[in-house]
Amino acid sequence: MSAGGGGGGKKKKRGGEGFHPDERWLLTYADMITLLMALFIILWAMSTTSADKFDALKLSLTNAFGSPLFVGQDSILQGGPGSTAKVEPVTPQDAVMPDQQKSTGGKTEAEQAATAAELQDLQKIKDAVDKSVTNRGIAGKVKTTIDERGLVIRILPDNMLFATGEADLFASARPVLDDLVKAVKSVPRQNPIHIEGHTDDVPIATARFRNNWELATSRAVTVLSVFLEDGITPGRMTAAGFADTRPIAPNDTAEGRAENRRVEIVVVRTATEGDAAGTTTTSVETTTVAPPAAVPAITPLDSENPIGISPDAVAPASSGTTSGDQEVTP
Repeated sequence: MSAGGGGGGKKKKRGGEGFHPDERWLLTYADMITLLMALFIILWAMSTTSADKFDALKLSLTNAFGSPLFVGQDSILQGGPGSTAKVEPVTPQDAVMPDQQKSTGGKTEAEQAATAAELQDLQKIKDAVDKSVTNRGIAGKVKTTIDERGLVIRILPDNMLFATGEADLFASARPVLDDLVKAVKSVPRQNPIHIEGHTDDVPIATARFRNNWELATSRAVTVLSVFLEDGITPGRMTAAGFADTRPIAPNDTAEGRAENRRVEIVVVRTATEGDAAGTTTTSVETTTVAPPAAVPAITPLDSENPIGISPDAVAPASSGTTSGDQEVTP
C-alpha cells in the first residue's frame, strides 16, 4: 500500500459548509414574526373602523348567530343551505297559544289593522259628538257608546227633538243634528248609517199616528231628512221604526219610559270579526212580532208629506206575523 493511497481515501464535503442543526429555531421565529405582524395590522384596522360600520357588523353577526328561527321550523338546521324562509325573532310576547288563535277568528294582520283603524275613526266621531253636546249643555239628552254594532248616538227626544206624540222637529233641535252630521263627516270613512225610532209601550191613537209604529218610523225619517239635507250620501242611510219592541229600560216607571222614547243614530261597523279580507258586510236585525194595527206604507218625501207616511196607503192586516222593523231607504 503506497503512501498516496491513504490520502485518496478522504472525501470532501460538497456545497460548502454543512447545515447546522441549531438553526431550525429560525423557522419558528419567522412564523411568530409573521403572526405578530398580522395581529398588529388587524388591531390597526379595528382602531380606524367607524362606529356606523361597527354597528352594521354587530347587527349582521347578531342576525347570523343570534336566536331567530325560520318561521314554521323547530331549529335553524331544518332550513338547510340556501333556504329562503323568512327569519323573524321569537319573543315570549309574540308566542300565540291555541286558545288565542281561536279568539282572533282567523283574521289576518291586514284585517286586524282595518278593524283597529275603523275603531279609531269611530272614536274620533264619538269624541266630537261628546264635545259638541257638552258645549251645548245637553250631555244628559245625548249619549254615545261603541258596541258590536258600531258607534251608537242615542238621543232622548222629549222636549229636545219632538213634542210628545209628534214627529215635527223643534227648530232648536236642528243645530244639534247639524253638529252630529259635522262629527260624522269629520272622518273620510263612509260607513252605513242606520237611524232608528223607538217608543215606550203606552198606546197612541191620533189623527196622524194610529200606533207607535207610525210614530217611531216618522221620527226616524224626520232625522234622516236632516242628515240628507246636510250632505250625507243617500246610499249610506236607512231609517227604521221599532215602536216599543226594543226597550232599554223597564216601562213600568216614568223614568224607564222616558229612556225608551229615543232616536238612535248608528254608524255601523263594517270591519267585523267574520269579514273576509277586502270585503265588508252589514247585517240588519229583524224581529218577528204581531203589530197592534196595520203597518203603514212608506212613500217618497215631498213638500206636502215631509215624513214619508201615506195615511191612505195602508197594507192590509194579516193573521200571521210580520217583520218587527220597517226600513226606509231613500
